[in-house]
Amino acid sequence: MSEEPYRKLAQHLDRLPEGFPPSESGADLRLLQMLFTPEEADLATYLTLDREESSTIAERAGRPTAEVEERLHEMAPKPEDERTQPPSDLETTWRTISAARAAARGRE
Repeated sequence: MSEEPYRKLAQHLDRLPEGFPPSESGADLRLLQMLFTPEEADLATYLTLDREESSTIAERAGRPTAEVEERLHEMAPKPEDERTQPPSDLETTWRTISAARAAARGRE
């Protein structure tokens, strides 16, 4: 398995205010490999801290909106976790922190 999507994601996360510093042992990459598939890690590098519509993310990633939206829904919290459900009148938006936390919950 290529570590490249995970390296890119680690660098992306390290640019955020909370940071994600690399470790000498590679534990940072192993953690991301546990939380994300390679495809999810790649897509997560296009997410920001701002809530954005999937079409905006798709444009930045150079991918079809339908493909990005499907992958984001796979990465999102599941309905059984009602604390994470947005009000029904809000348009679906995405951001880095939501995707990372959702992936962590989904892989527990």
